[in-house]
Amino acid sequence: MSDKLNLEANDKTLKEVLFADRKYCVPQYQRPYAWDVEQVSEFWDDLVSSDDPNFLGSFIFHTEMERKTGYADIIDGQQRLLTVTIFTAVLRDLVRQLDGETAMLYQQKDITVQDLYGQESFRMRPGDTVRDYFETHIQIGTENILDSKPATREESRVKRNYEYLYDKVSRELQRFDSKERQLDALSELRDKVSELVVRDVVITNLV
Repeated sequence: MSDKLNLEANDKTLKEVLFADRKYCVPQYQRPYAWDVEQVSEFWDDLVSSDDPNFLGSFIFHTEMERKTGYADIIDGQQRLLTVTIFTAVLRDLVRQLDGETAMLYQQKDITVQDLYGQESFRMRPGDTVRDYFETHIQIGTENILDSKPATREESRVKRNYEYLYDKVSRELQRFDSKERQLDALSELRDKVSELVVRDVVITNLV
């Protein structure tokens, strides 16, 4: 195999990157999930401050082993991608209180991906140090993360960021006096996330 790299960079929407058919994993050499409420509050403020799509930043993916493992390695962008996944879980959980069928749609389209045989797997595979907690309380979402007891600082960050975003979105919903309008508001937030602009950088090794 050559040591040369083939690099391709394109501006895309997050819908075309995270919510496409590709799956992503955090390699073992990457640092733990480190975003705290300060960074998440900036993400939230940017999301709701404008009707125009915001730029979320550059993501760098290495796809050399994708055919073998099924995942593209995240070289840069795991903090933002995991935070977006936390946010989509917040939307799913709040939608579930209003409409179970729509919540299932959010789960199947935003958090999991189906193969040709209908088997579901998670779009994001976090690092080993937080994977079990993240899968149980964010991606599967059947156990209430608000009642969970994180065992590490990394798990505590996940919970705090979920709580922060859950509170922010819940406050938004209080502006509306009907179930239908609340569902519309959640759908609009989902669309805003999907339309965030990113620089998608894909690196593959040339054979």
